[in-house]
Amino acid sequence: MHHSTNTVELLEDDSTEVPFCKHGPALLFRRIGTAGKNSGRPFYACSGCRNRKDCALFVWKDDLLSRPLPDSKTWDHIRKEVVPTSSHDQLYQKLRSVSKRPPSERFFCCRKLLARTELGAHRGHAVTTPVEDDDLRRPTRLINADVTNTTKAQYFFSDACVAFLCSLLEQQHFESVICVGAPTIHEHLRESCPQLPSILLDIEQTYEQFYGPSEFGWFNMFNGFFFRGSSAEKTVQRHLSLGTRCALLIDPPFGGLVDAIARTLAKMVSDAAAVGSALSIFWFFPYFNEKRIVEAMPSLRMLDFAVDYRNHVTFNESGRTKGSPVRIFTDIPPGQVKLPSDRYRYCYDCDRVIRVG
Repeated sequence: MHHSTNTVELLEDDSTEVPFCKHGPALLFRRIGTAGKNSGRPFYACSGCRNRKDCALFVWKDDLLSRPLPDSKTWDHIRKEVVPTSSHDQLYQKLRSVSKRPPSERFFCCRKLLARTELGAHRGHAVTTPVEDDDLRRPTRLINADVTNTTKAQYFFSDACVAFLCSLLEQQHFESVICVGAPTIHEHLRESCPQLPSILLDIEQTYEQFYGPSEFGWFNMFNGFFFRGSSAEKTVQRHLSLGTRCALLIDPPFGGLVDAIARTLAKMVSDAAAVGSALSIFWFFPYFNEKRIVEAMPSLRMLDFAVDYRNHVTFNESGRTKGSPVRIFTDIPPGQVKLPSDRYRYCYDCDRVIRVG
């Protein structure tokens, strides 16, 4: 079985030995529609980077049949370069220590919370200070978003969008939330909706300093990989078992592989069902990808709500003539979703709320 993605197919893979890069296990692909001796030949490549300038991992699958996987491409080797020597809990303890100091004695640099005594190693760097209590509660205000990295593509929802989405979650009576690559939603739920427990899964390791292991998992949405291993995966399982209805909000990089994301989501839906929980999906992606998304996950339907980002030049209310092209793809029936009445109205013919103008 395989899934099609433009001229590259994402293949199913049952191999026990898979090459790794700093983004976790590689995915198996083959190129189609091209001439040459290697057309259709399966190969492993990075799950998150589509440009080999960003991640050079590339291994022909049949090469692994004739020679063992090099140590340099095993997780045991790569982990030493990627995963901090400090545990997640140890990094989170730093927040507790720093938060006891006044804002003027708190510093943030190189994606790290620092005390004054640690500034010597950051001489000449751009240091953020003071660090207010609200900054510690909402770290997306501190983190210098990496918008050029195709694996992270850190664009944050606008405040109005966050408020609407959190209101929608409450209206639908969800009992828990999983935010995959959606840190602003997680922040808002912690502050304004404590009755709705949330866990953030994100490839940005910096969040380990701001959230404990029960609230954050260092995670790659394209291959479903937890960088801290099975303990983080078990935390998500416990979170799913908090109730019978859980919402999963996922905000991938816009150039991300749809089929890889769909595979990860399908596994999470299955994991939720195994503990007696129904997992509802809210996938944020440009509307021109509707066909690809619905092919990958037929249960999803597109809502007409335009999703704005506070740090995107064009994907906001004022950046384009018709506003942001990003929409929500969900398995919640569109007719059950109430959109803001000043910009949307209910259409009885199609049983959904549509945008006015």
